[in-house]
Amino acid sequence: GVLIETYAPPYGTLRQEVLNPDSKLYEFAPDVVIIASNWRDMRLPALGDNPESGLQALLDPFRQQWDILLRNRPCRIIQHNLDLPAWDSAGALGARLSGGRTAMLREFNRELALQAPPQVAVLDQDGVSANFGRERWQDDRTWHLAKQHPAHAALPDLARAQVALLRAGLGLTRKVLVLDLDNTLWGGVIGEDGLAGIQLGPPDARGEAHQELQRHCRELKERGILLAVCSKNNEEDARLPFEQHDASILKLDDFADFVANWNDKAANLEQMAKRLNLGLDSFVLLDDNPVERSHVRARLPMVAVPEIGSDPSDFVAALARGRYFEAWDLSREDRQRADSYAANARREKLASGIATEDDYLRELDMVCTHGPFDEATLPRIAQLVGKTNQFNLTTRRHSLEELRRFA
Repeated sequence: GVLIETYAPPYGTLRQEVLNPDSKLYEFAPDVVIIASNWRDMRLPALGDNPESGLQALLDPFRQQWDILLRNRPCRIIQHNLDLPAWDSAGALGARLSGGRTAMLREFNRELALQAPPQVAVLDQDGVSANFGRERWQDDRTWHLAKQHPAHAALPDLARAQVALLRAGLGLTRKVLVLDLDNTLWGGVIGEDGLAGIQLGPPDARGEAHQELQRHCRELKERGILLAVCSKNNEEDARLPFEQHDASILKLDDFADFVANWNDKAANLEQMAKRLNLGLDSFVLLDDNPVERSHVRARLPMVAVPEIGSDPSDFVAALARGRYFEAWDLSREDRQRADSYAANARREKLASGIATEDDYLRELDMVCTHGPFDEATLPRIAQLVGKTNQFNLTTRRHSLEELRRFA
């Protein structure tokens, strides 16, 4: 969904191009710079003598590159952390001793994440390579022939991780996870099997898998992703597990919207988007029913609908694999987003029972606060400037560095 033009400096010349303000890199005027480092670039010995000073020597060039890039060209930076080699001549000592290559790479990754400024997103290349499989990730033959790393087969996984962060930086990350109920958040059909008959939690293995999905969803909600329910069900039955089942991680107040009826799911999602005041392109639907998935994909192609199969043990992995909810940072407002949307729903309900708009506004008892641009508020201002549907209608997006200059 993003039209991308790319520029790649000649092999091995990135640092020179960053240092030279007249280089082709700055002539290209990038909005995003991807620094695709890997473990081979570090040329670390298997066992080093001075790990602390060695670590700082590794980090300094990265900090300098960021600083020079951001001074010469306001942009966003996607910085790869370092993957780990598939093989280490030091064996287990490489991870155990502080000067070991594996230990140094892990410590480097930890410090890189801590020291990266807000304009720099650290792509967890080490995590991507581990999920792909370290042995397959590293192709020594291709490296010796063409200095290609990682292996060709690994590039799609790495590209998906890059694009997920790129979309997040452009304000295009998904914001709403819409959940089916029967055989998705629990096993069985609540309207037929009743509260005691559904599978949710131990000792049943499928019940544990459904509970793990609920836990994953709750964690997404805690970092600001909105949860909603869209289920073909009687509403009274649908609410019962959240109200009364001891193994339910999710409760009714975790959902920004709750729809349980027998209407068309695509139509329900359209109405939900209007109530939440969000575009359908910010929605992800998780549904075990392949007919419903196909129907929503056909009617609402802007809604992401992961293919999850029928085994609940795979649901979390299938959802995470889509990288729908990547973010560059996490603000206090992000954490409070779900509560804010729940409050909006309460206001809508209030509005339906009040005769005039003036009475409604008085009943809300709203207070407006304002203040200057400063270091404390700039990250939130940058977020709002990047919003696609409410706060910035010009389509011109500005980085944190640009906003700092404006201020």
